[in-house]
Amino acid sequence: MVMIAQARGWVLIIIALMYLAFVVGAWHARDWTWWIVLFASVLNILYLMHILLRGESVVIVLLGLIIPLTIIWYLLSATGRQPFGRDSALPRPLH
Repeated sequence: MVMIAQARGWVLIIIALMYLAFVVGAWHARDWTWWIVLFASVLNILYLMHILLRGESVVIVLLGLIIPLTIIWYLLSATGRQPFGRDSALPRPLH
């Protein structure tokens, strides 16, 4: 049981570090930040689905989904792609 709690803790630390990397990269206007925050948001949603399946309250999970879903919606919109140099509808591959 302790190892499961530690693994879940590490997942949260990784998500938090990815969001922190996004903040630093966005501050310096780096292209790779788009990918980092998109992946962190998807990972966050998957984690929330995991805790829902483990019996967490639906209300808590729905509240937790607000921010990652809003971030993904913004990143995939024309307004969200423009600051990161993503003018086309499909994301560019990493260089």
